[in-house]
Amino acid sequence: MPNFRNLMSGEVPSSAVALVEVENSALFNSANSEDLSRGSMSGTATTWTASFWVYRGVQGGTTAKFMFTTSSDGGLAFASNSTADILSWYSGSYTATTSVFRDIGWYHMVVKSVAGSGTVYVNGESVLSGLTVNGADATMAIGSYNNGSNHFDGYMAEWVFIDGTAYNPTSFAEYDTTGLYWTPKSSDDIQELTFGNNGFYFTNETVLSGDMTTFVDSGPTAHTITTVNDATHSPLGHKVQNSVIYVDGTDWIKTAPSGHADFTLGTGDFCIEGWFNRTAISGTDYVFDFRYSGNNTARPAVYMGGSNQINYDLNGIKITGSTNPTTGEWFHLAIARNGSTTTMYLDGTSVGSFTDTVDYLVGRPFFFQYPQAYSYGFTGYATELRISKGVPRYTANFTPSTTAFVSDSYTSLLVHSDKFFGAGDDVSGNFNNFTNNNTVVTSTHTPTNSHCTMSPLHHNPASTLSNGNRTINDLSASWRVTLGTLPIPPSGKWYWEMTFSTGSSDGMTFGVCEVDFNAALAASTNNNAWAYSTYGSFYSGGSSASYGDVPVNTDTIGVSMNMDTGDLTFYVDNVSQGVAVGSLTGSKLVYANLYDSWVPTFHFEEADWTYTPPTGHVALNTTNIAAATTRTASDTNKYFQTTLYEGNGAGQRVGAFQPFDNTFTVAKSALLGATGYLNRTFDEAGNRQVFTLSTWFKISDVTGDRTFFASGNAGNESGWFKFRLNDADQLILSWWNDLILERVFKDASQWYHLVVAFDTTQGTAANRVKVYINGVQETRFSTTSYPSQNNNMAWGIDAVNHAIGQYDDGANNYWHGYFAQTAYIDGTQLAPSSFGEVDTSTNRWVPKDISGLTFGSAGFFLDYADSGNLGDDESGNTNDFVNRNSVTQTTESPTTNFATIDPNNSFGGASALSEGNLKITGSAATTSCNRLSTLGLTSGKWIIASRPAAAVAYNCGTYVTNEAGVASNTTSLYNDTSGNYIGLDIASATQMYAQVGVGQTNVTPSPNFEGGVDYLLLALDADNNKVYIGWHDVSGSTTYWLNGAAWTGNPVTGVGGVSISGNEFKFVFASYSGRSGLVDFGQGTFLSNVTMPTGYIAVSQDNMVGTEQFQSAFSWIKNRDAEDNHMLFDRVRGATIDWHSNAAAAQATNANTVQKFLEAGVQVGSDVEVNTLNESYVLWNWMMEATGTGSSNTEGTINTTSTLVDQTLGMSISTFTGASVNGAGTTIGHGLDVAPEVIILKNLSYAGSAAVYHSGAWQSASAPKVLYLNGTAAGSNDTNVWGTSGAVTPTTFTVGNWRGTNTASELFVAYCFAPSQFISIGSYEGNSNPSGTFIPTLNSLGVPIQPVWWLHKCIDTGLSWYILDSVSQTYNVLGPQVLSPDTTEATPSTTATYREADFVTGGVKIRGAGDQINNSNTHIYMAIGTPIIDVDGRIIAGK
Repeated sequence: MPNFRNLMSGEVPSSAVALVEVENSALFNSANSEDLSRGSMSGTATTWTASFWVYRGVQGGTTAKFMFTTSSDGGLAFASNSTADILSWYSGSYTATTSVFRDIGWYHMVVKSVAGSGTVYVNGESVLSGLTVNGADATMAIGSYNNGSNHFDGYMAEWVFIDGTAYNPTSFAEYDTTGLYWTPKSSDDIQELTFGNNGFYFTNETVLSGDMTTFVDSGPTAHTITTVNDATHSPLGHKVQNSVIYVDGTDWIKTAPSGHADFTLGTGDFCIEGWFNRTAISGTDYVFDFRYSGNNTARPAVYMGGSNQINYDLNGIKITGSTNPTTGEWFHLAIARNGSTTTMYLDGTSVGSFTDTVDYLVGRPFFFQYPQAYSYGFTGYATELRISKGVPRYTANFTPSTTAFVSDSYTSLLVHSDKFFGAGDDVSGNFNNFTNNNTVVTSTHTPTNSHCTMSPLHHNPASTLSNGNRTINDLSASWRVTLGTLPIPPSGKWYWEMTFSTGSSDGMTFGVCEVDFNAALAASTNNNAWAYSTYGSFYSGGSSASYGDVPVNTDTIGVSMNMDTGDLTFYVDNVSQGVAVGSLTGSKLVYANLYDSWVPTFHFEEADWTYTPPTGHVALNTTNIAAATTRTASDTNKYFQTTLYEGNGAGQRVGAFQPFDNTFTVAKSALLGATGYLNRTFDEAGNRQVFTLSTWFKISDVTGDRTFFASGNAGNESGWFKFRLNDADQLILSWWNDLILERVFKDASQWYHLVVAFDTTQGTAANRVKVYINGVQETRFSTTSYPSQNNNMAWGIDAVNHAIGQYDDGANNYWHGYFAQTAYIDGTQLAPSSFGEVDTSTNRWVPKDISGLTFGSAGFFLDYADSGNLGDDESGNTNDFVNRNSVTQTTESPTTNFATIDPNNSFGGASALSEGNLKITGSAATTSCNRLSTLGLTSGKWIIASRPAAAVAYNCGTYVTNEAGVASNTTSLYNDTSGNYIGLDIASATQMYAQVGVGQTNVTPSPNFEGGVDYLLLALDADNNKVYIGWHDVSGSTTYWLNGAAWTGNPVTGVGGVSISGNEFKFVFASYSGRSGLVDFGQGTFLSNVTMPTGYIAVSQDNMVGTEQFQSAFSWIKNRDAEDNHMLFDRVRGATIDWHSNAAAAQATNANTVQKFLEAGVQVGSDVEVNTLNESYVLWNWMMEATGTGSSNTEGTINTTSTLVDQTLGMSISTFTGASVNGAGTTIGHGLDVAPEVIILKNLSYAGSAAVYHSGAWQSASAPKVLYLNGTAAGSNDTNVWGTSGAVTPTTFTVGNWRGTNTASELFVAYCFAPSQFISIGSYEGNSNPSGTFIPTLNSLGVPIQPVWWLHKCIDTGLSWYILDSVSQTYNVLGPQVLSPDTTEATPSTTATYREADFVTGGVKIRGAGDQINNSNTHIYMAIGTPIIDVDGRIIAGK
């Protein structure tokens, strides 16, 4: 099939990737009432799937524009007859999205009906569900409502209709490995789907002359080919050309008439060959036969037997092939006579031969039938049928050609199959063709190669577009500008054409303009444009001069923009009018400015051009832009990501969990709970002044005192020793007095590493005890009391009890949780690097092998590896501990980190956790007590098991949640109707409640479910947003998976999966009426008894797939629910140190804020401004490939203390100490190698404003302007801030002598941003119109980006800064989720119409008419986004 090929784009990375290419789409022109229609589809089930790609033409207007209708009262449309640009499903009334769809990119639409209940997906995500969907059992129309009204304008591609099967979007399209580019699957993948009787597949190729059952001889004689029955061209399984010949066992083709000399092979050389694919076996099936009407003598035939053996028959079988082809696979077959030897070749290899001196008589070739009885028909496909006379073609083994044969003088017969398939032609094999009404035409504008069109977003609101945004209509007596969708890159040679109809007065200008040209302004001139006019003149920068002929409406205007030379040239009917202007540089946009009824139509596609373009010129499309640009990075998520998270008041990892990247594995740990602990009495004293204690720990309980290490019980400094977590979750080191850390430990999702190193001989008190958490020394304490110098601590005393996990003071203070790799080093104060190390790729602290350390005579090392003797000392000292009260071994460890139930995340009634947070016991009699799991899951396939306790009424359940909102029914999750919880609740031995998102469904287990024995199972396919509900019968060793109300599901094949929306998932465990349940995420024994579905794995951090993101470098956190500060952290200054964008305060340190910069995220503590329980936060996170904190930059007059830079991202972070200024100002090196265009500079030592530099037309080098991040003031000139020169160069930037940017001996931080492959920086003019300014966001290569984050400020008036992102609100229109960096305000609770915008392919479209981001003033911005073309040439789907 011709519409998909393996495409290699021009400039691609070293790992070249074969891409799918869609070559054609169908263009629907609503002005002509164009659509496709088909009559009765009787028999189509209420279960079906429709999939297609769509690119909108006309936007706006509340009249519904139908993409398709399946019956008189069912269809999908843009708008709803009341609201513009939304997506709606009509079934007698409209059900519509909140989001709008007005991108200038391609959308993938899937409508799935399951027994009449429908779901609509866009780009793989569900946007409408629970729809009433009728069967497609009446007339079906594509491009209109019921083939008569409400016509769609735009493009559609890859239309697939599946009759009888509900497929998910991933059957038709898929994300690339970055998860950013949703792209079509190949036609081979789609052809493997089951279409059903009424199914069809449109590829929109152009039909050549002739019908689908006509075949021609391409040889020199051009014999007449007769088709019998339904032999036809087919696109299925195309081998050489665009289609193949298909026969079903009753069809054949033959030459007419008989008796031609071309087929009298005689005694000479010959060859009979072709490509064949036998798809079904009916017995003996003929491939070809020269015999006819009883003439059997000396005429060849080939037939295939029941085992696919190939026989050559010439008055009896002469050759039976030694090798057989495979049913359903293509093979090349050739019978070649060379001299007196005839050989059969299968796929170019000889499979038999015989001595052949026969004088072949005249024959009449029949293909695919036995002509003596018109039976024994061949079923399958064939192509490139060739008979050659006088030449054998092949004399030895060969490689068959996969290109079309070319006729020559030896060719007696040559039959190709080279049909294309047009709009409405079905290529599924069903031949369910549609009627093309009013000539829907084909286009090369497709989801894999987007052509420039005129932009519905970047034009004057008074103008309208039609014909797929090719034609501009302007009926006003004013000049109106419309610009193109794709930028002209700064290099390459580009060409397009234009035709037009003449208006009533004045005229039209057309050409190119600057990217920042504002087409939305009410009055438009030709300033910043270079344009040819219908007056026969040329405009350059607003002034005009005579140029070229006066075009008339019969002319075709060609435009050549040679960016390699900067020459703009126009052609009139292929006659050059000369170079209009030269030396243009930088990216440009296609420009048209018309007046009063002038109607131009632009032709950007090569297939639409009237004339051949100048040498080397190409069409303006994404494929050619890809070839003209060297793209080295497109995975935005590696460098920047917005993450929303819910505070837990404890501590958590924010961002995607990453698998451990460690060389050393800890296999086991000890689980202590209830009253379990380990103890021993030392046989000999250790060094009580110098020693080190180390352990890895994971908490369970978050209340009460919990002991790590303890010994002694005397009431003095030398007789008291205890390490514990108190009721406030602080670590307390006690020896009569206390040393209490400021940091708290409440995060149950991670392992911590604790090292406490003593040397009381030190003169400096702080050196006598050093406390390290995860390799970092703790220096902030709420209570500080160090041992006296030379004090003998109460650890290591002989004949005294020493305990791990308990303190013998009567209160016991048992530890609840896990210990691993517990060690005591007697006689040495060690650093944490002896026990662990930083994993340089993830910046995590991971364990090291410590078995080789010198432990000292009283030292010990417990690795908990011996299940029968958990206290076994591995140091070699045999200082074993005794296991008291059943401390147990577990596979949980610091290098595995299984999920557990989260003690910090619950709703509904109260519940208690035990057994390492794997057992939940509800306390309320009638309320569901619900707790979530740790470790959010964003991708992969996962399985868990839970076992309800034995009881008459079990009342325990297990669910998956997307955490999208609180359950609608917290008293019984199985009755929840929010759609956010999917799972199973066990009511009794004979009754279960299945929750499939719409409330309770009663199901019956068979055999009976046995509480305390059998398991509930949940399998989560996070890649496809599916949950599978099951249970395991332990006594029968059988697993059952639900499918509707029956136990016939299968997570491997996808049968029975329940859809759930969302991007991150956790498990929920519910307990009622005091019942309890035990969970196994993989660290227990339940899952080991279950046959795991292939591909599903236990829930642990080590099983997660890494996201390949870099380490966090700059982390900006804001509470969205409360008026807290904006918290700004960076890796150069280090963790726990923040400053506020909204305040003038100096930087501050808080141990419970950001505690670690990790790969793809950060670790936060319990501070209220980063982690208040049940409050929502946003993390804007910039990541850099470089690890560490950077190094000094010496390119300026001040050397930076450290500069961390990522030139691919386009950002650097520098700290420096201020100094006195010279006359021209002081310079600071930034390391970007290009001039930064945004600089944020903060004095960290002083309570002063953060200064902001922004480049652009408003900026002045001689009088540099400044903005302040914590204020609303307009931009102002101040040479004290940026110095008298204000110079920003590729190596340095300049500061003056203002204290906020440069004061001697004070510490500063500078964040420098430059245009990059992800960053676009610029300015625009607002227009105070609801259809506001369109802001093209071009990256440093001139490739548009689809924004994911946008920083804005109006520089002329005293208005706030604003930040919009694509995660806080995932759909357009953005605005209600806006945050202001200069205030503490939370996210607005109501729609902020004065700051609304759409993030779209290639830019930001302002939608608000108010005074915040669209007043008639100058506005500046910085955008971060995803390039619309990736490094391999994919293009991004519309937002």
